[in-house]
Amino acid sequence: MPIGASQTVKADVRIIVATNCNLEDMVKEGKFRADLYYRLHILPIRIPSLRERKEDIFCLLQYNLEKFNYLHNHKRVLSTKVVEVLQNYHWPGNVRELENIIEQLVIMAKENEVAIQDLPKRLIDSVCEDVSTSLNAGNSLHEVLESVEKRMITQAFHHHKTTRDAAKALGVTQSLFMRRLAKYAITKEEK
Repeated sequence: MPIGASQTVKADVRIIVATNCNLEDMVKEGKFRADLYYRLHILPIRIPSLRERKEDIFCLLQYNLEKFNYLHNHKRVLSTKVVEVLQNYHWPGNVRELENIIEQLVIMAKENEVAIQDLPKRLIDSVCEDVSTSLNAGNSLHEVLESVEKRMITQAFHHHKTTRDAAKALGVTQSLFMRRLAKYAITKEEK
């Protein structure tokens, strides 16, 4: 019944809620009301964090780069090294952090090609720590670089319709891209 009205009005309501907490555990611990949990828990959809679905990072980088280039009337492109750093970053702020960093790069980059020095310092430091950890685990520089290259080639191949488009997105020639596909035995079925 609306305030000041004398009659009730029928309303068809759907409630969408989102959380990063495990509500089921919170109900067991008595930190969340069970009756509310069971009212809301009709169609649960779990969306993994960005660090759990690294294969989506390249697509999100491309999408947000296009969006913010259009919004800010720029023609920025990400250098291959910048894409490597962004794909190896652990994204504690998830997709919102990725969007914000891409917008920051589009606005603040000094040249049309976004370079490593345009990246926020915390991002570079974080990736350097990850590489250090990988090297301490016994991986050589060659192994780390090959792992990054294979991941980038795979993601570009699955994201783009043609090898020419994938090569262009990575800033390499189509022949080099084709050689890397063969080197790593990457196929469309492989995810």
